[in-house]
Order: sequence, then C-alpha cells, then structure tokens
Amino acid sequence: QGDAIVFLDCHVKPMETWTAPIIAHLQENPRRVVVPAITSLDPDTWEEVSSFGGGTKMCLTWNADFTWCNEFPGPYVPIMSGGLLAMTKFWWDSI
Repeated sequence: QGDAIVFLDCHVKPMETWTAPIIAHLQENPRRVVVPAITSLDPDTWEEVSSFGGGTKMCLTWNADFTWCNEFPGPYVPIMSGGLLAMTKFWWDSI
C-alpha cells in the first residue's frame, strides 16, 4: 500500500537508508523510473567491498556491446541495469 514500486534482482543487498535518494527522485518527478546505484559485494560474505560496482550509467555501442558510460551528460541513464528500478504507484497504474 505504498507510493513506490521497487524491483531488485535476487543478488541485490540494499544498504541502510537506500530508499531515501530513490524516493527523492520519484517525488521530484512522479513519471520517472529511478535506477539505484550498483555497489560491489563479496559473494561469500555479502559485505560491500566497494561502493563502485562498475558504474552508474549503462550504454550500448553501435555493435550492441554493453559499456559503462558515467561521463554521459546529465542525470539521466540511457539504459537500465537488469531488474533494478523504482517507479511511483501513480506511474505504474498509468501505463
């Protein structure tokens, strides 16, 4: 019965206060899909090894190769990473 719908892959470990930046972006624009940042976890302990898991923005080359493109201008992400996304219930019900 919340205001947001969040999808995470089964191998994702949300950190403390992980919802705050996501909710802030959704409140800024209810018709936005938000992609959380990806960190790097130790596969045996599930402890965060690095806050950098590869990048925050994904792109495809003209050869359809995946690449991180953190230098892509602006706050927008060209491609969503797997099953990691959040949207408002309002937007979910609208589409």
